[in-house]
Amino acid sequence: MEYLQRNNSMRSSSGYNVSLKCGKDCFETARLYNKSSVTLRGLTMGKAYTVNVQGMTNNGDLIVGATKFYSPDMLPKSDSIYLKKITSTKAVIGWKNISANASIHGVLLGYKLEIIGKEKNENVTLSRLTNDVELSHLVRKSKYTIRLLGFTQYGDGDFLEFNFTTLDTIPAPQNVKITSVTGNSVVVQWTVIKQKTEKHDVVTGYIITLESETNSLQMETSSSVSSLFVNHLLPNTSYSVSVVGLSDKTKGMSSKSIRFKTSDPGNQPATTSNPGDHRDKTTKKQTNWFVTIVVCVAVAVGAILLLIALTIIGLRRRNKAKNWWSPIQKESKTNNVMLEIPNIHDQ
Repeated sequence: MEYLQRNNSMRSSSGYNVSLKCGKDCFETARLYNKSSVTLRGLTMGKAYTVNVQGMTNNGDLIVGATKFYSPDMLPKSDSIYLKKITSTKAVIGWKNISANASIHGVLLGYKLEIIGKEKNENVTLSRLTNDVELSHLVRKSKYTIRLLGFTQYGDGDFLEFNFTTLDTIPAPQNVKITSVTGNSVVVQWTVIKQKTEKHDVVTGYIITLESETNSLQMETSSSVSSLFVNHLLPNTSYSVSVVGLSDKTKGMSSKSIRFKTSDPGNQPATTSNPGDHRDKTTKKQTNWFVTIVVCVAVAVGAILLLIALTIIGLRRRNKAKNWWSPIQKESKTNNVMLEIPNIHDQ
């Protein structure tokens, strides 16, 4: 605070008494000599003050001056902070701009942002026209705290705190297998990863990697594709293949590598080492045995049924023949006919 020091030959000031009032409260008076300004500290923001200056002359007269001023109030905090975008490694934080009354709070000059979390403790100063910021190089599945405040020419305002957790990376694709192998090509298949935006990054595509001892191939597909035809491979060469989900430029977890060998032209077809091949062969053998047993049982049951049917037919025929011969036998017994055979010698 500055005040005028009068130069008067009639009245020369020997000192000043400066007092500070806030409502009915009066602070301790300070006596100053040969000074024309004073710094007042320890003021409370948002309060009205009155300063009285008493100048004492050599004759003992008092020269009284007074002024009033308003101590600026603390800048309020933002109404809200929110997530505009979140991934496993990045977050875009937005907030509602602070409305500052210049006569009460001062002029809003900008924002201060403090980021606290795993492997990150950072302070950022932003323009007053900014209402969002992108945070990068974050750690997946980690908690972070944001503290946002505005500042004026009088100092920092009140802060608002916000917590968030980063997403997990894309899980490894499942059921990766080889469905066809030739001397220079192969077909790779996998199960499409289900989108779970509340848990992990959004799947935007896949990266398929094939590696041999001498070279490697890497191809990218869209998120809806579940198989890929790969050609220009070397014949009679061993390769390993793996699939990984992709979210923009962020890779997810890789699948387990599967080894296969391209065929040698003129020789037997190539073999693969897909997981489950042995199980498939065993299952086929078990199925064949099961079918054989079922067929044998069916044939045996059919033969037994046929034998029973023939037996029943034979019995029925015998019963019919018996019934036909019985009346004749009865008639012959009833009519006993005596046949007299002439004697040859009598003739």
